[in-house]
Amino acid sequence: NNIHTSSSHSRNHNTINSICWNKTGTHFITGGRDSVLRLYSCDNDMKKSTDFKGHTNSVNFVAFDNPESEHMFASVSEDQSFRVWDTRKKTPVHVERTKEKLLRGMFCPVVEGDKGNIVATCNYEDDLNFYDTRMWKLKSQIKYKTEVNSFMWDWGASAFIVADSSGNISIYN
Repeated sequence: NNIHTSSSHSRNHNTINSICWNKTGTHFITGGRDSVLRLYSCDNDMKKSTDFKGHTNSVNFVAFDNPESEHMFASVSEDQSFRVWDTRKKTPVHVERTKEKLLRGMFCPVVEGDKGNIVATCNYEDDLNFYDTRMWKLKSQIKYKTEVNSFMWDWGASAFIVADSSGNISIYN
């Protein structure tokens, strides 16, 4: 059932490319072609609460999955950057410039030990890049020969799973 519809943007100007709920289900964030991130509050009614600006090209993916804070989210863009944001601030907490336009990104679900404090991104060249969020340095890279369709960690971050366009699923420890 359609509980509430919000349409404050022209269809041609802002195609929404990604949408993601926060962990408590009280907010969601959208990112789209107009490069603006929009935070919505969902108490009894859906209402837009904040716009986040900084990207200069289409936002392709948003992730509200930072294990350290429900206020933190990431965005990846065709402007060759990913940004980490805090819903309580208007400017990004961190901006990482990349060599390629980005399609997707997500936080590792664990913050402890060697497995944690990682953001994974995928670009149009189908490179998976893993950044250490403590030093904001590229930690490792996996170059794919086929198109990366999706990726994720398992809940304990002991495996990283990649699905590609040839129908293969690869699991990395």
